[in-house]
Amino acid sequence: MEFEKMRAYGLLEEVKKDALRKVDGMKPDRLVYVLIQKLISLHRLARAEGLLALEEAVHELPPEFAKLPYLTRGIAEYVITGIDPDLVVEMLETEYWAKNPQGMEALIFYICIRGIMDIQSGQNSPHVLELLLKSVLTEEGRAEYERYKEEEGLAIKPKTPREELEETDLQFHTKGKILRNTLEEMLAHVPDDILKKAVCKMKNEHESDLELAVKGLSSDYRKRLFSCMPEAWQDQTCEDIAYIGPVRAVDIEDVFVCLIDCMERISGESRR
Repeated sequence: MEFEKMRAYGLLEEVKKDALRKVDGMKPDRLVYVLIQKLISLHRLARAEGLLALEEAVHELPPEFAKLPYLTRGIAEYVITGIDPDLVVEMLETEYWAKNPQGMEALIFYICIRGIMDIQSGQNSPHVLELLLKSVLTEEGRAEYERYKEEEGLAIKPKTPREELEETDLQFHTKGKILRNTLEEMLAHVPDDILKKAVCKMKNEHESDLELAVKGLSSDYRKRLFSCMPEAWQDQTCEDIAYIGPVRAVDIEDVFVCLIDCMERISGESRR
């Protein structure tokens, strides 16, 4: 798996080198600045509401994006459908070489691939993604990009991991909604000592599962789960959640089941 990831980065690096050679210091089109901001917006959406939320967003892209079919295809046909991230990079890279874009179009194609890669993997924060995409611009281009952000009112301070989590409200299909409602009903009535034992058990045995549970809950019940954790533990959980980025709804559904079972077992043991 690690080999495939390194190979994907290698393929992307070759595309980057080719694109930079083709622009050779050219001043970026305004579309480049619009594209960077839109990719950051989609990244924030995926982190806050899950990859399924991208489905509607893709159909609401600005008209000028009609000339970027690989962007909508990459998100709608590859990312949302759950194709392996390394394969997504490979398919888009293959399309790049087949199309052999020239000039600024080559740079735009690379930015799309890099953005799609980060949106799907979620390994970087929106702020880091912005820095990565800006890095391929000339010094003049970066200054022009900052002016564009000022003009459009987009120059905002990056959110902290806790602030990002507070804005998260994942969308689920029927099964996920039922499981979340069941879990939240239990959280509303379970005694604090039972909940603390369940939280500690999950953290010790399956820490990543606890992070998924926190991310999948609605705001009030996320606070209920946090109430059983020390402040430092809460902050670390928020940072870990920011790192894992977008997740599949089915994975969170499985974690909901585990937490429900865990609380039921502990409750049963306490009554003996």
